[in-house]
Amino acid sequence: HRSLLGEGGLHCTVEILDLGTMLYASGGKSPLERRSTPSLLSGWSPPSTPHRWSREHFLMDFGSFAQYVKNEFVQPYRDKDGEPCVVPSTEVVQLLTEPQNAGRMLFFTNDNENGAFFRALEPHYNVPNQLRHVDGFKVFSAMEQGGSHQFHFHGEAWLGQTSGARAWWFLPPSHERPTKVNGCDYLKEGIDPPEGTLTCVQNAGDVVHVPANWWHATCALEPWSAGIGAQTGSPAVYEQGFVSLDTYAGNPPWWFSNEEALRKKMKECGLAAGRRAGGKVA
Repeated sequence: HRSLLGEGGLHCTVEILDLGTMLYASGGKSPLERRSTPSLLSGWSPPSTPHRWSREHFLMDFGSFAQYVKNEFVQPYRDKDGEPCVVPSTEVVQLLTEPQNAGRMLFFTNDNENGAFFRALEPHYNVPNQLRHVDGFKVFSAMEQGGSHQFHFHGEAWLGQTSGARAWWFLPPSHERPTKVNGCDYLKEGIDPPEGTLTCVQNAGDVVHVPANWWHATCALEPWSAGIGAQTGSPAVYEQGFVSLDTYAGNPPWWFSNEEALRKKMKECGLAAGRRAGGKVA
């Protein structure tokens, strides 16, 4: 990821804590419940072998699950009838890699809209004990190098990096609404984040903890930068209250198994369809 960071890198200005040595206060509450500033937590990694979270193995294990195709504002692309576009995970991952989609697409989902997908992921990661109180809903976030989740805020949250690396920028809740730009732009010469911004780089095996209402933006520093975590509250509050995709578990949309129909659906959604080896969709 040095190609995006440059020779100088990115100086971490948030506190770095070790999950393995974090002590609980009297009463059994996690010390993270009392924190009022973001932190980078070391000492976490998925319990399964690291390769399980690589792009190749992710697609083999989870490529058939239905996903909404979402834009950089985490809203679904829609077809000619105004219905959200639903495609296999394999297609979303392929779309992320295509240059014309750089900065305009996110692979972001939650367990309310995609319970079956998260139940399949559960054996491959662990929730740190210090973060079990963040139990509103689970999230999965993946981007390609140069992808960004622009400045936004929500309730208390954490994200564990399972593959790749991402840069973070934070602003306190009292800060005025930041201009929405691709976070990777802050790595370019002459483009600075807002004054007072805190930063850090999160690598695979690191967790970022974000207290409630802190503004934050991210940039994927490496290809296939993926993470899993949780937020407090409800997805509906954050305009993420979409119809559950579990209706497709074991019964995928008919266009999933028809290459020509899938390409037509993608075209209706204004998306360039990816190419599979052998022309098949997993």
